[in-house]
Amino acid sequence: MSALGELNRDEVFLKELKQIVLDNITNEQFGVVPLSQEIGMSRSHLYRKLQSLTGQSISNFIREIRMVEAMKLLSKDMGSVSEIAYQVGFNTPSYFHKCFHDYYGYPPGEVKKMNDKVKKKVPSILVRPKNRIISFITNRTMVVSIVAIMFIGLFILEHTSNSLKASNEIKSIAILPLKPFSKDKDQSYLAAGMHDAIIGELGKISGLRVISKTSTLPFSDNTEKTLPDIAKELGVQAIIEGSVFISGDSLRLQVQLIEVFPNERHLGSQEYYEQISEVLSLQSELVQNIAAEINVNLTPGEGELFNKKRRTDKETYKHYLRGMYYLNKDTKAGFNEGMGHLKKAIESDPADPFAYASLALGYAISGHGQNSKKHVMVRAKAAAQQALLLDENMAKAHTALGMVYLYNEWDWENAKKEFDIALKINPNEEFAHAHLAWLYLLSDEKESAIEQARLATEINPLYPTYQLWLGWMHQIIGNHEIAIKEMEKLLEFEPNFSFAHYIIGNVYYDQERYLEALNEYEKIGWKNDMILSSIGAANVHLGNKKKALAILNEMDSMSHVEFVNPTYLALLQLALKGKDSAMVYLNQAYQDRLYPLPWVKCIGPFNSMKTDASFVNLLKKMNLDL
Repeated sequence: MSALGELNRDEVFLKELKQIVLDNITNEQFGVVPLSQEIGMSRSHLYRKLQSLTGQSISNFIREIRMVEAMKLLSKDMGSVSEIAYQVGFNTPSYFHKCFHDYYGYPPGEVKKMNDKVKKKVPSILVRPKNRIISFITNRTMVVSIVAIMFIGLFILEHTSNSLKASNEIKSIAILPLKPFSKDKDQSYLAAGMHDAIIGELGKISGLRVISKTSTLPFSDNTEKTLPDIAKELGVQAIIEGSVFISGDSLRLQVQLIEVFPNERHLGSQEYYEQISEVLSLQSELVQNIAAEINVNLTPGEGELFNKKRRTDKETYKHYLRGMYYLNKDTKAGFNEGMGHLKKAIESDPADPFAYASLALGYAISGHGQNSKKHVMVRAKAAAQQALLLDENMAKAHTALGMVYLYNEWDWENAKKEFDIALKINPNEEFAHAHLAWLYLLSDEKESAIEQARLATEINPLYPTYQLWLGWMHQIIGNHEIAIKEMEKLLEFEPNFSFAHYIIGNVYYDQERYLEALNEYEKIGWKNDMILSSIGAANVHLGNKKKALAILNEMDSMSHVEFVNPTYLALLQLALKGKDSAMVYLNQAYQDRLYPLPWVKCIGPFNSMKTDASFVNLLKKMNLDL
């Protein structure tokens, strides 16, 4: 066949392809997969053919047509910017505004002002220096001219693209909740799960602080705050916005990166189309693209990790995303629902490590606390070990193991080892930072404890528990003024978080200001064994022994219907009857390996026992030294 014949056939093919896009231009969900189906080619075949003819990807080819049609409609004043955005297949005017500005160099609202100039500059086919030729020209002279223009265009593009990079190396970033393309409830689950998954992947970059999902959730669609307001509240330099649509086996993800400080400006946007089975590789590609845009260099280990090819089963991954969606609700019902979906993910594919790792962390978080559950920690350890057999780079699994060793097995060396591995894989693993802080406190590494607690609050700045823990550690260490300031700040941010009064009360207790301590304890809106024991002990020091005995009887009655921790009974007994009585309950807590027994080493009220031989021996049995 002659070269002219090939040229005509390619021209017909591109015209047909363009017409298919135009016929579906109002459909926001029309993308790579539907176009491939309409033209009767596989995605990979279509991608290679478009690359050879135009140098473009399929998604860029589609977007280019949308942009040219948008310019036509705007030039003819066929509606408002928002109306035209929907007419050319954009689900949000803000994303349309971003794409238009990237394409033409100015916002769509300027078109009316520049109408005459635009008409001279914009031909009927696709423009911009970086675009490739869709309409083929047979005249040799014109072809040479166009090639020359393309080289000039590529030169301009190279220098322009460099200017779009971040003005400085960005060290902190937040990913706002992904918007589902559809209002379908199932899409909301999946968008929320994808949001969590991308945060987890991006967090693996060392030197980049990535805000936790919990702190980004308040800034969903309905927020009226500007991007600078959000960035200031979260303490970040850059923000990522995006939307996601999952249909059948396919996934479509749109993201845009905005540098907020020192000046707000768009750094880039990208669309991703992929099969769900390839979503893990998609996330890795996204993370590498973001790193390049914000001038962050990946370490060789990070590069190897992100370049690793990973696949997953679509149903397994959907169950995993739903599981994470419910777990992140941080409620008992959400926990049960989420763990159920993670178990379904494991049933769907027993060789997938993600569900095991998340299941392990879910069990570990559930098993740790005032009412610690040993059998849950056993499950956490089993799930974590299985996850690591499948993939040793599961940061959540290492964190879960660290928590099991710390709170259940009192194996301080292995706890430290697992937390360190977790943070090497993902420096933004908030749970590892938060719980490693408590381990450092046990080993008298006070500055390290405060640093880890502070890092947890930076990664998840709107999560009150981490703010509470930071203040609590300052109180235990003896930084009383700082502890009170932290709690006052917490109460200003979250007035109903009354447990902050417990920390303030502890400061006053340490300072032997027992009446002020009691007043703070009484402000707490609920009373459990820990609060009651502190109220009773304060009453003893105020001379209200009768009141303290009444509280002891109340705790005894409680023990018949619910768990009462012997460690807190020891605190009250120490104030009421002395060291020997307290040791009875401390030994009981030791026999049952109950949290928070090891931390009596650090708690002020037990300082009087540090010269008692039985107390010192108890610490030695837990491999702790004074």
